[in-house]
Amino acid sequence: MDRDLIVRITATSVLVAAFLLSSIAHFRVGVVGPAVVFGIVVVMFWPRRATPDNDTAGGVRDVEKKAV
Repeated sequence: MDRDLIVRITATSVLVAAFLLSSIAHFRVGVVGPAVVFGIVVVMFWPRRATPDNDTAGGVRDVEKKAV
């Protein structure tokens, strides 16, 4: 599997677990909730790294190379 995907799923799972624990304990849910949402947005939309076999990180450079 793709290592970046595993890292993203794991980080998202940790954030959701943190929110669930916070809501069960009734500990600052109004603060933890938006922080978790922001954290998930950052995790999911963070740019991917380039791999050695493919020097692109999402296909953007392929388009630029073809246009040149």
